[in-house]
Amino acid sequence: WDPNLTGMGAVRGACALVLLATHSVLAFHAPGVLPVGSLSAAGGLRRGAASLAHPPRRSLELQQGAGRLGMRLVSDTRTMQAEAGGRMRSLSPDGGDGQKLLKDVLSGLVVALASIPMSIAFANIAGLHPLVGIWSSVVLGLVSALIGGRPGLISGAAGVVVVPLAPMVAAHGPAFVAPTMLLVAAIEMVFSVLKLGRFVNIVSDSVLKGFLNGLGLLLIKSQVTLFASLSGPALTSALAVAGGTGLVTYVLPKYTKAVPSSLVAVTLATIISTVAKLNVQTLVGVAGKTTFAGGLKVLPQFKGASMLKVPFTAATFKVIVPVALSIAAICVLETLLAGKVVEDFVEEADGRVPKSNNDRMLLGMSLGTAASCALGGFGGCGLIPQTLLNVQAGGRGGVSSAAYALFMGACVIAAAPLIGAIPMASLAGVMLTVAFSTVQIKPTLRAVADAQSGRGGAEAWTNLAALAAASVTCFLVDMATGIGLGVLITLVGAKLERMNAPPNLLHAASMASKLEDAPAPAPAPAPAPSVHGLPYAPPTQTTSSKIDYYTPPPKTVTLDRHRLPYTPPKGSEGGGSQAPGSGGGPHGLPYGPPK
Repeated sequence: WDPNLTGMGAVRGACALVLLATHSVLAFHAPGVLPVGSLSAAGGLRRGAASLAHPPRRSLELQQGAGRLGMRLVSDTRTMQAEAGGRMRSLSPDGGDGQKLLKDVLSGLVVALASIPMSIAFANIAGLHPLVGIWSSVVLGLVSALIGGRPGLISGAAGVVVVPLAPMVAAHGPAFVAPTMLLVAAIEMVFSVLKLGRFVNIVSDSVLKGFLNGLGLLLIKSQVTLFASLSGPALTSALAVAGGTGLVTYVLPKYTKAVPSSLVAVTLATIISTVAKLNVQTLVGVAGKTTFAGGLKVLPQFKGASMLKVPFTAATFKVIVPVALSIAAICVLETLLAGKVVEDFVEEADGRVPKSNNDRMLLGMSLGTAASCALGGFGGCGLIPQTLLNVQAGGRGGVSSAAYALFMGACVIAAAPLIGAIPMASLAGVMLTVAFSTVQIKPTLRAVADAQSGRGGAEAWTNLAALAAASVTCFLVDMATGIGLGVLITLVGAKLERMNAPPNLLHAASMASKLEDAPAPAPAPAPAPSVHGLPYAPPTQTTSSKIDYYTPPPKTVTLDRHRLPYTPPKGSEGGGSQAPGSGGGPHGLPYGPPK
């Protein structure tokens, strides 16, 4: 608008104003749209003003004013964003959305590489083709990521699903898998609709720590068994690859967190083992060449009505209902615990995090399991080991969950030969690192110290007993039994504490709960007006405007002590302390103020 601003100066000034408006609108309404390292509106204006060649004085003043305006607008924008809930994200390269997105994508790739051998192993346990396990994880993982509920949660084929399925498949064939898992999906849908996910809160922190102890020990046991059948040079090579992978995974984050350390470790292990021609087992050696043949021919096919070709008779339901109930119970529990684990680990690393939407997580599991069955798979549930791996690799958002599923499908279609060359020992090294970090060593030692010192009283012993029972039972029996036993110990301990608590504490706790639930008390009625202590009500006649109303005196009362009854203080016999400023008490009696 400055007439002295002409030529390229006018063009650049206009571009600077457009930059100001665009960045201000995007920063307020869609902060995630701005690219990494993009200039702020004020910075863009300052650079635009500085680039003008010999601008007239008035144009320079205009641009400097616009720059100050831009700074103020951007500052106000960030202030409004912070007040609106802190959704404003950093635009700098070291903390921007682009780097968060990159971390989510790379962590999803790491989890995909680690999940391929597990999915293959689960399919083998159930007596199904290895590709069935892979596509079960892909479909379930993608659907649950799209539905949401807990960003960073990894879902896929699970051992808690295939272990009950294996005897049924061996006895009745793979045709019973789809009806069983569809019934599991229906049960999970009921849990979601009835909003039963909130009952996971009965799992106390001590039980959760014990569950993680048992899970970590199981992971260590499962990975150590990979080396049990090896000997000689094969064992030496496998141990070297696993140890090197674990060392890189542990040490690299101390220097840089730009990329997941586990991805770097697996890549280096694959390159070194291929170039050095080490005698190590690879993915293609475990699953066979047909699994990693690549191309569109490995895509799953829609089954449609053919997945329900079993006869729906009483005998069929007698077979599938017990299996479906067992799978559904443990799938619901493990999925909800996986979300709880994400909350604990992310909160410890990053601070406060939003709570999981448990019912939405169960909805995603239900729809994902049904979609997996329609494509010939067997569904699954939330996977705690892979979720821990994702979180520790830097995955925080839903992009990491979706990237895991997409990379897993892309690996068997487009990058099958490269993925097939990954050594099994390198993946074992990654999972061993996750397993050791899963075991809650410090919280367990702290619980033992609290119980021995007596700082927590009976509650500390209850927490220690629940933690120990959950740890041992989850490792030696199964996870559902371990969690159930831990919850039972916690509830019984809380009941005993209430029974042994002093009555006044019990009464205080009871009154506190009643007061929390009681409605707010009604305000006390205003005192009725009075004249000289007598009730007084103003007249209600229409001539009230002509009446000279009596105005009550101010609420000040003067007491004449000479007219009050007097009781001498105890221990005084005709004497006592005199009233200040007077020679004696009322009517010549000694006066002593009350003590």
